[in-house]
Amino acid sequence: MEAASDILRDCAAASIVLRAEGNDLAFDGPRSAVTPDLVDRMKAHKPELLAMLQPEGDETQVADGLLNELARRGCLLGLDEAGGLVMDDVPLDISGAVTAHEVELTRILRIEAASMAEAIAAMIDPPDPCQECGTLELWQTLAGNWRCLRCDPPSRNPEHGISVVDL
Repeated sequence: MEAASDILRDCAAASIVLRAEGNDLAFDGPRSAVTPDLVDRMKAHKPELLAMLQPEGDETQVADGLLNELARRGCLLGLDEAGGLVMDDVPLDISGAVTAHEVELTRILRIEAASMAEAIAAMIDPPDPCQECGTLELWQTLAGNWRCLRCDPPSRNPEHGISVVDL
């Protein structure tokens, strides 16, 4: 299987200078040297080429680009219980780039997991006990507001999002 380094070598032999511009590939050189076959090869190895061509300071940008490409291809990337990177169905053409940027990908996934956990906790964990009666018997409306079961029980009011019980 061809590697991105083979494409870079072929570009250099044809006097083509390939560079990364954000999440795009750009080139300088004779137009006649840029064949449709070379363009197809560059497209097939774009994430790996971008990872190789990005300046050192753009590690996060490269990792974001890889995550977007993996999501576009339906690949699964996550964290195991120890916080290490877990890859499933990562295509061979970008597995090298994923491995090369494993530390940054892991850092991004940890940040996303922590912010997602906070958002979920805020949605499902009730706030402090009722300030009026001190009970922890709370219920949540469809709008996400927490109400005390004793002081403000659910009613048949549609704004509560419940058409339940008479307590």
